[in-house]
Amino acid sequence: MSGRNSGTGCGAVTGNDVDMMVNGVMYLHTGTIARTCLLGDSGGPVYATPSSTTATAAGTVISCTTNLTRFSMVFWIAHTTSGAIAVG
Repeated sequence: MSGRNSGTGCGAVTGNDVDMMVNGVMYLHTGTIARTCLLGDSGGPVYATPSSTTATAAGTVISCTTNLTRFSMVFWIAHTTSGAIAVG
């Protein structure tokens, strides 16, 4: 992941496809990374680097707890916005 305040760092994905209720209305498909993010990191990218020249989008940071970062999965973002995710 790469957050505005915590910078870029690695962490193992410890959970995925978790249902989470938000305001009693919507479910988000999320994942969890074994890495602590900081206040202000929300919206930062979560990605994998399968080679030295490529990156694969996994999602965006949505919340932090001690030693864990929760992220909204990229397929769910695309589904809820009915569109593709721009990368550059």
